[in-house]
Amino acid sequence: MEQREQTDTLYSIAYPLADGSGEIVVATVRPETMLADSAVAVNPTDERYARFVGSEVVLPIVGRLLPVIADDYVKVDFAAAPSR
Repeated sequence: MEQREQTDTLYSIAYPLADGSGEIVVATVRPETMLADSAVAVNPTDERYARFVGSEVVLPIVGRLLPVIADDYVKVDFAAAPSR
């Protein structure tokens, strides 16, 4: 994969936790791909989100449940937004 900087619009989409206790905000430049989401990945070393691994969120618009998984590839400092 080649990485390069580019100016683009960054969208923040709130995925409600299935248990109703809050939400995880996902930042993306491609919101149209959210209908194909199969999970929400968080970095397991990120103290803000590690506690959500193993829980489920609700995919906005369609209401499908998605697991929250751990993946070291997720950048901790990319578009950091606090969970609620």
